[in-house]
Amino acid sequence: FADCYQLEFVQFPEKLVSIGKYAFANTRLSHIKLPESITKIEEGAFYGCSGLTEIDLPEGLKTIGEYAFETSEELFLQKVLKM
Repeated sequence: FADCYQLEFVQFPEKLVSIGKYAFANTRLSHIKLPESITKIEEGAFYGCSGLTEIDLPEGLKTIGEYAFETSEELFLQKVLKM
């Protein structure tokens, strides 16, 4: 879905375990609720999502890749990661 500029909403499947490299880069997502099954957000997954203001991170999340949220200046993470 990278560079799909009209994408504003996505519903993730409950059994999804990772978000791939640059999967949603440069989209218009503003709020993301990740399923509890997610353990990894890869490099640049939400790169360039300048409208992204909220993301609910699952407690089981273990890895956030480099630049995963680059240029998401207004982003407010809903849960603090315990690494």
